[in-house]
Amino acid sequence: MRKLPVLMGTGAAILAGLAGYLSGVSGRECVARMVVIMAVFFVLGVFTRNVLKDTLMDVQASLEEKGRKLAEEEANRKRREAEQAREEARQSTIDIRAGDSSPLEGTPFQVGAVTDFIRQELKKD
Repeated sequence: MRKLPVLMGTGAAILAGLAGYLSGVSGRECVARMVVIMAVFFVLGVFTRNVLKDTLMDVQASLEEKGRKLAEEEANRKRREAEQAREEARQSTIDIRAGDSSPLEGTPFQVGAVTDFIRQELKKD
């Protein structure tokens, strides 16, 4: 890309020289035309190179911005999922300290009955 102006100028000058030679133009006039054409196409090459550089920089910047946005959205999504999981975990626990009556209140808690039930279930399998 750095050589684009030189390539455009020399290519156009060579084509102009061949066209002048084939049409029978004198050598001095042909060289003068080649110099003018080379200068014009060199300037066009510089403008073309600058436009291409700017376009590539814009494309790279937009791709980086899209990548940054995607990473940000992914981080936000993970944060929301973590918050939802914490909220669900918080809601699924029983908070006895809040002043509510205990779910076991009023029922006798017999350790022997529980262990007997567990032993029976284990023996079934």
